[in-house]
Formats: sequence, structure tokens, C-alpha cells
Amino acid sequence: MAAVDRPRPTPVGVDTFERAAYLLGRLAASPAVRPLRTLGSTDVVRNYDRGRLEHQVLPVLHSEDLWAHPLVAPAFDPTLRTRILAAADALPRLLEELDGSPLGSAHGDACPRNLLTPSGDRDTLVLIDFGFWCEAPLSFDLTQLMVGEIQTGERPASELAHLDAVCLPAYHRGLIDEGCDVSLDALRRTHALLMLLFYGVSAAPIEVLFGLAAPGPAAVVRERARAASFVLDLVDSTRGP
Repeated sequence: MAAVDRPRPTPVGVDTFERAAYLLGRLAASPAVRPLRTLGSTDVVRNYDRGRLEHQVLPVLHSEDLWAHPLVAPAFDPTLRTRILAAADALPRLLEELDGSPLGSAHGDACPRNLLTPSGDRDTLVLIDFGFWCEAPLSFDLTQLMVGEIQTGERPASELAHLDAVCLPAYHRGLIDEGCDVSLDALRRTHALLMLLFYGVSAAPIEVLFGLAAPGPAAVVRERARAASFVLDLVDSTRGP
């Protein structure tokens, strides 16, 4: 077995994101991996909605205390707040749309910290921590790949547009190379909705209302707000059925 380096230092380069996205696309559509999909979670979108969103996120989004919090108020202005709440109200319709999305195999937490490289082979990526392995709509893994370092304050949200332009086509190429015939436009729409569901509507640090530590200083919260704006714009730029 080849020796494996520690996780790459963050923030990682765009070339690593592109390579990771391509390989995650191949993983998602691989016929060899397909029998292993259901070893993890299934119906991951609906379970997330019935669990974290319904019982933790959505009730807090309608609390004035969240938006008045000294960490949140300067970052999430009234316009962004209104957009997030409108997206939250639209979730039932958007979830129905996602119900019809093609499924693939997903690592479940494909953030850069879970990507390692064998010693002497910089082109190979090794995924670790399969605790969230699941069957999920295609493009599921792109959310954590793209926002993982933003959530922790290691990458500015201003880079999201470039990462998106690189990662989505690379992921699509991975699908195609494994024989999965899905259009790039359809994939882009699913990707936008998953980014909204698993990041956009919960970008505000709701944990501060439960007495938990904030995700970081004010600068980190500002970047999370900017990332939420990007995700909302991404959804608006795609077209549903």
C-alpha cells in the first residue's frame, strides 16, 4: 500500500479542485461502485430536510434574535435576509424538483481536508472519512468541495464563481467518462439546488442562538454571507421545470 501524505495544506489550488471534481463525477457514476451506494444513507435530501432543516434551521431563520445578533446583523443585510427567507419558503417546491434528479454515489463530505495524496503522486487523490457515504443526486459532492474552506474561513467567497466555472464542467466530464448521459444544464440546476439546500439557507451561524461557539470571527461570517449570495444568484440563474 502506498504511503499517503497528510491532507493538502489549505487553501488548495484550483487545479486540485478541478481534479477532485472530475474524480468525484467518476465516483458518482461508476458502475463498479454502484452496488455499494446503499451501504450508506439513502433519500439523503428528504432526510436532511426532515431533520436539520425542519427542526433546527428553519425555525431559527424566522427568529428576530438571529438577524439582530451582533455577528449576523452586519454581514446579512435586510436584502440578503429577505432572499434567504424567500428561498426557505420555496423549499417544498424545490424539494419536489430534486425528487426527480438522477442519483449517484457520493462521499458525502468531500471537503478539501478529506482529500489526501499518495507520496510522490500529486495527480492521485485519496478520499478519507466515509462516515457520510450516501446515494444522492448527481453533483451532491460539489457543495462541500466548493464551500468547505469558506465555512472555516480559509478561502474567500469571491473565489466561488471561478471554482464553480471549473468544478461543474469537470464533474460533468467525470460522469460522461463513466457512461452517464446527463446534460450540463440539468446538472447545473441540480447543483444549484443542492448548494442552496445544504449551504445557502443555513449560511447564517444559527448555532450562536443555542449558546454554541460561532464558526469564527466577524470576517468568517461575512464570507459566509457572501457565499450565500452567490448560491442564491446561482439558483436564480438556472431554470426549473
